[in-house]
Parts: sequence; C-alpha cells; structure tokens
Amino acid sequence: MTKPTDEPTHQPTHQPTQKPTQQPTQQPTGSAPMHETGMCDEIVQALLRRAEGRRVAAARVRVSFAGHRADPEVVEQGFRVAAAGTPAEDARIELITEPPAVSCGGCGARTPATDALALVACPRCGGVDVELAADAGVVVESITYQQDASEVRA
Repeated sequence: MTKPTDEPTHQPTHQPTQKPTQQPTQQPTGSAPMHETGMCDEIVQALLRRAEGRRVAAARVRVSFAGHRADPEVVEQGFRVAAAGTPAEDARIELITEPPAVSCGGCGARTPATDALALVACPRCGGVDVELAADAGVVVESITYQQDASEVRA
C-alpha cells in the first residue's frame, strides 16, 4: 500500500510556452562538416608545430577516423579555412585516408574498422571488447618548406 503525500497528484495542464530566443545555428552552405572541420584544425596545428615558423609549401598527411571516409574536396576546403593567415595557408595537401584500427581485448586482433559494426564488435571473433587503437587521428608524414627569398637564385 502506498503512503499518501501532501504533494499534488497531477501537473497543471497549461504551461506558458516560451519561444526560443535564437534560431539554431546552421552550417553555411558549402562549408566543411563539423568532424572534418576539427580534423582540418588538427592538421594545421600539427603542421605549424613541425614547421616552427617556416612557411609550408606542401605536406603529406595520413588521417584515420571513425564514422566515414573523409571527402578530399571537403578536407581541402576546411584546410584552407583553418590555415588562413598562418605559415601553412598556401600549402598543397596530399591527404591519405584510411579507416582507424580497432583492437580486440578478447582475441587480440588489430583490424581496420571499415564499417560501423567493427567499432562495436571484433570482425575476427565477434567479441564486443573492442576499442579504437591509439594511433587513430592525424599523422604528418612529410612537409616541404618554402624557400626564403634569400635562398632563391636570380
């Protein structure tokens, strides 16, 4: 048997409706999706750390992340936005994309996560003790620097 309380047993049926004061922010048409935007920021920061103030002419970057393959055109656009005003702003980017690796705690397998299922179950044994490998993300494989004007021969 339940104990009676002094609290009301029902909620009022009419509550004042508040209109949102702001419209939800939308991504401008043609801009990079949020995941690629974060990845492009990470690429630029990695290049700037390695460049140590030198102007970057080109870079080869390997990226892996869960969810979907990066669209090179979207990444190029996102990179241009992220690099604007930095020593990497005019750099050519060679982007190599690959799926992230997952490690299985059950069988020890390390396999590429080529689809969403591989992120939750091991493709080898079917076990669910899987996690993204620590090396998922951005790896700068090479950088070419611009020559100083003093180094260029006339």
